[in-house]
Amino acid sequence: FETKFNNYKNFYNKYISKCSSWYKNKLKLSNSDYKEFISNNFTENSVDLILSDPPYYDQVPYLERNQLYRDWLYYFVDKKQFSLNDDMLDKEIIVSNSPLRKMKKNYLNHVKDIDTIFYHFSKCIKEEGFVVLAVNLGKKKYFDLLSEYILKARKNGFEYISRIDKDLNNPTLRKQAAFNNTFSKEMYLIFNKLPKKDEYWFENDINMEYEIKKYIYQTIIKSEEIFNINQLIIQIEHNILKNSSTYDTTKRFFIKKIIKDSFFVDFKQQVFLNEDKLYVEFEDSESLFVKLYDIIPMIIKNLLLKQEGLFTLSDLYFEISDKLCNGEPRLLQEIINSESKEKEIENLIKNFCTETEKGFIKKRESTKKLKDSVDLRTIDPYGLEFLIKDLLIKEGYKDVAQMGGAGDRGVDLIATKYNKKSQKKEKFIFQVKRWIGNVGSEPIQRLNSVKMTDGFDKGICITTSDYTKGGLHEGKVTGIKLLKGKDLIELLNKHYPNKYYIRELKSN
Repeated sequence: FETKFNNYKNFYNKYISKCSSWYKNKLKLSNSDYKEFISNNFTENSVDLILSDPPYYDQVPYLERNQLYRDWLYYFVDKKQFSLNDDMLDKEIIVSNSPLRKMKKNYLNHVKDIDTIFYHFSKCIKEEGFVVLAVNLGKKKYFDLLSEYILKARKNGFEYISRIDKDLNNPTLRKQAAFNNTFSKEMYLIFNKLPKKDEYWFENDINMEYEIKKYIYQTIIKSEEIFNINQLIIQIEHNILKNSSTYDTTKRFFIKKIIKDSFFVDFKQQVFLNEDKLYVEFEDSESLFVKLYDIIPMIIKNLLLKQEGLFTLSDLYFEISDKLCNGEPRLLQEIINSESKEKEIENLIKNFCTETEKGFIKKRESTKKLKDSVDLRTIDPYGLEFLIKDLLIKEGYKDVAQMGGAGDRGVDLIATKYNKKSQKKEKFIFQVKRWIGNVGSEPIQRLNSVKMTDGFDKGICITTSDYTKGGLHEGKVTGIKLLKGKDLIELLNKHYPNKYYIRELKSN
């Protein structure tokens, strides 16, 4: 490689000597270790942007063009000599599993490489500067490694901003697709260097902000007691930070900010889960999947809008990862490693789309009945609550009011109804779930907790899907009434004949 590099450097110097003065000194070529290069060429906080390949994991096809040498030569030197051809493609792909790279065989060593690269970048990049990594990861490694990039970036003072897909229209794409564990998609991951005051709080490799949020989430979920912000701060100090070497009382303000940013704090300074947030990194598998299925229809809708009505399975996974990935490695590994869950997602897509050779397109309705009717899954959550509010009024409920928004603690509607048998006016709370996946035990537990705490007489959970075994058991134990999609359609048909439907029920 050294020989090839020197030959190229000589070629470049000869080429540039014939060019106008504008080209001179525009490019510096160096064949060296990046740590040495950064140390020898840049002072601290002097660089605006670094564009690089990250360390590649074993068995992932490494494409030399990711380094942008060939692209640069193609556009600025000679389009004929440096255009892609079959011979170049055959020589270009290198699988990074060389026997000489013994230290690169281990996944933990690979993660250390990611940590090291961000550490050295942090020394030279300015505040508000950028790191852009051109990546092409294997399917089974993508979500796990993306999480590690984000986690190690945060540890070293960066924040993950976004991802830009690179659409490729050359034979390399087909070459890559031949590898079972590779997505046929290349992308740039973009990271921003944070100001010192906004950096994440890490102790060694532990993200203390994550640990604090996880503790608060689990405390709220497991207890029927309502906690105020000062109580939680004291508990965190005693349970999470008791062995911390860097903690002092000045960090109380920082802990309070973490709580307010991640949870809902009311005027009494009481802390609740924020209904507008997905706490997927703290939840059990059941809760994770049902929340995921709830947002997939919205992701599909957005993909169809922004990609001219066509998207692939890879596109969907990338959008899911952007919405759910927060730098903790567990997020979507269960889906990627589970054929049944992967199949469920594909079936879900087919409820809204038709599969073609190029990808998924929007499904067209074929009958007049479907055109005149409304699929409940296409109504946004607040619209569905409003519809059920009207339905409750027609069913004889009084004082029906929508709650909605952060801090509603899982209660979407409240109402009263006169019980002729007991001759008393009873207070009801309702939870409305426009879900694809079946509702588990957790939402029902929360609804029952509010019923008991706030003195309501009855609780009813309404979903457009069904309930898991755990959900059905929780309904039986707590006395929360459970209405599934079929029940909801029967009630709606009673007052709005043939106006509403749920696609899955029709297909079954």
